[in-house]
Order: sequence, then C-alpha cells, then structure tokens
Amino acid sequence: MTSTDDLTSSSFEEKPFIYPTLDCLLYDVREILGESEKEKKARRRKFWEKVYQEIEDKQLDTLQQHERDDGANNLLLDKSEKLFGSNSEHDEKLDGFIWPVNLEDIYGLYLGTSGRYLNAASNPPQKNDEPRPLAAINDLKQQILGQLDPKAISLDKRRRERHGSLGETWLIWAKQTDGRLPQDLAQDIYARLLGSVPKDIHHHLTLTGHVKHGDLNARFFEFEATPTFWNVEWHKFLDFYPHVCVLLFPESENLDDIRTWMGKEGCLNFLRWFGFRNKVRWAKWNSRQLKAELKGNYATVKRRYQQVRDRLKSKTVNLAELQKDLSECLSDRAEYAEKLVLLDAQQHAIAINARNYEQRQRRLGLELQRTEHCNWNPDRDIEQIQFDRDNLETGLTLLDHLIRNIEGVIQIEQTRGDRALNQTVGMAGVGLATGAIAVAVATTHPQQPPKPRDIVTAPAFWWSVLVGIGFSVLVAILQAIARRGRG
Repeated sequence: MTSTDDLTSSSFEEKPFIYPTLDCLLYDVREILGESEKEKKARRRKFWEKVYQEIEDKQLDTLQQHERDDGANNLLLDKSEKLFGSNSEHDEKLDGFIWPVNLEDIYGLYLGTSGRYLNAASNPPQKNDEPRPLAAINDLKQQILGQLDPKAISLDKRRRERHGSLGETWLIWAKQTDGRLPQDLAQDIYARLLGSVPKDIHHHLTLTGHVKHGDLNARFFEFEATPTFWNVEWHKFLDFYPHVCVLLFPESENLDDIRTWMGKEGCLNFLRWFGFRNKVRWAKWNSRQLKAELKGNYATVKRRYQQVRDRLKSKTVNLAELQKDLSECLSDRAEYAEKLVLLDAQQHAIAINARNYEQRQRRLGLELQRTEHCNWNPDRDIEQIQFDRDNLETGLTLLDHLIRNIEGVIQIEQTRGDRALNQTVGMAGVGLATGAIAVAVATTHPQQPPKPRDIVTAPAFWWSVLVGIGFSVLVAILQAIARRGRG
C-alpha cells in the first residue's frame, strides 16, 4: 500500500475539479424490539453526541419529541439550526451542514462539507467555485473529523461510538474540470480519502454507471475492498473496509443546478438508498459473528455429550451429577436456540433490505453495472446463511438427544430408588404386622393386666419379635427370587 504523499508532485499541482464535497453518511440503530426505555435513551444519546459532542438530559428529551413512529422519514433538526463549524476550535464558518434524520427504525446522520467559503463575510457567503487540487480532499476529511470526533487524529482513529452502529458511507461529489477519464479521477479521489494507494486498488472498484436527474448527468463509481476476514469488531470492520462512492459531473453541467439538486433532494435520496445497503452489510457481518459463536458452542456441546456418555457407561451413576448436567444442557440449549433464531433474523434482514435497495435504485433512475470484483450478492449471502444454519442446527439436535437421555436415566434412577424404599417399607410392615398378630394371640384373654416389666420378660413378647423378624426375612427372600425370575 503506497502513501498518498508518494504521489507525483504534478498530482498536487493539478486542479481536476470544482466544488468538491465530502459527505459522511452514518447510520445508527434507533430501536430494538423488547428493549427498555433506559436502553432506548442510551442509544438515543449516543446518536446525538455525534452532533453535539455532549448533551444534557433535558435537551435529549426535547430532541426525542421530533422523532416520529408513523414510518415517516423526517429531519430531526431544521437545516439552518446545525451548520458546520460550530464545534471547531476557532468556530470557523464552513460551507457545510449536519442533518440528523429519522429513517423509520434507524437514525441517519448526514454530514457534508465543501470546505471554506471564498468570502464568508459576504451576504450570503460566497462559495468557492475555483478549481481545486486533489489535496482538498485531505482538508475536507479533517473538517468532517473535527465535527465527528475532534480528539481523533484520523478517520480510522475515531472512537468506537463515533462510527455508525449500523454502518456508514462516504460520498464525494464534484464537477470535473480536466480531460482525464472520470474513472481515473474517481480512483485518485478514493486513494486520497484512504490516505494511501492500495496495491490492488483496481479490485476495489465494484460499481460503475450513470446518475441522471432531469438534464443533469453524472458518472458514478463505488469502491469497497472485499472483506478477507470478518472476526473483528464492527467499528474496526468499517475502518478496514470503508464504503466509498464518487459522483463526478461533467464540466458542461451548471454548478448551481448541481448544488441545488445535491443540497435538497439528491442527498436525502442517497441517504435512504445507502441506508438499505448498510443494513444488508451489517446483517451479513452479524451472521458471520453468530456463525463463529455457534461453531464454538457446537464444540462445547460435543465435548459435553462425550463426557456425559462416558459417565453413563460407568457402573455407578451419581444422581446429583446427572441433575447438574441436565441443568447445564438446558442452559446451553436455550443459548444455542436463541443464536439460531438471530441467524434466521439476519437472513430475513438481508432479503428485505436488498429488495428495498434495488427498488430505491430504480426509483432514483440509476443505471449501474457491477464489476467482476463486486462482492454485493444478497442471494448468495442468504444461501450461505441457510447452509450454515442447516449444518449448525445439528448441535441443537445433539443437545435435545442428550437432554432426553439424561432425563431418562434420572427417571430410572429415581424410580429404582423409590422401589427400593417401598420394598424396605414393605418388609418392615410385614414384620410389624406379623409381630402384632403374635402378640395378639399370645395375650388373648389375660387373667390380669400385665405390668410393663412383665411384658418385656414375657415369653409371648419375644415370640412375637422372632416371628416378625422371620416373616420379614421370608418376604425379602421371596422378593429377591421374584426379581431374579424377572431378570
């Protein structure tokens, strides 16, 4: 990977575009089914801290009133209320804006900057329509960073909470002034945003085409490196594999018309369109995390299955240990089943949002073609998740089989213990009953009431004891013979 500082000096002197604008589109989860009000408030706070850095509870409650639950997409602040520059060190007024938007079940945050005004003192401030060098991208990055996370020294050094919890997209648009191929300029812009030139940069181009709106016509380029590993935290994944799009308008287009469209209708259309794409990407990442966790759980299940099977093969069975195994297996099953349900949810999320993404693309009139390096394939992702789920579901079957076996052994052991107790009680009962009969016979028609000492020393008492013991032994022998006969 080559640093952008290693580019030829001519690259710095060239002024290939007019009014370059860097837009950062961040997406956050707005609500999750079943979460508490406390969790919703914490999620809301994290979103608004991207706008205000710090926010008090009273202000947070006021902002909540702007949210709508009727499925409508609406701006959560007036466009003029939050302009770029209010959080910068010198409170510099920049040609930019911050738009927090309610997108049904998610938050969208649109940060855009075109740099410094040519004359900020004029009314209205005079925009900079002079041709500008590629180095302008570096300035725009720092302005976005100054708003999003002033303490970070680069985009990939942002704090975890300053990333989009659902995803993010970087959109650069400008009016081209030189005669080079738009794709070559788009590639240079992409490298500038990254801060380096990847060796396989040609493989990062995934989508090309045209964007048409009325008389406006622009070239569109999408860049995204194909992920080679997924087992990283989400914010790191976004830094490793940023989603970047470049929109280049030809020199013949009117700049005011471009600004009017992108400043009103265009930017919000792109915000919604990329929102569906980021939902698909997030669900795919989640499915990979769940798959890795389930594979770990499956290995644990196999080990437990072997341990319990070996224990059951032993001659002695510890009922307390079996009950502990059963409790752990039931807990494992609940966790395993929950993750399988979540894996199903990612599959549905990809299907729904991929369909919405394609519909929104057609509505925008985008004519796009995917390159051979494009990793966007929702149908393949859905098939892969289904394949993984079918394989991993065997772990649930294994747990169910193990639970049934443990329950069966416990029931047998408990039944065996109950039968032994009943037999002991039965033998004692027979002995006691026989002894009582002997006593009753021996003491029939007494001449006078016996004294306690006379009862103990009386031959009848000892005959009753001996008869009771004898009958108890006889019953035990008969039961043993009966069990041997059944065996």
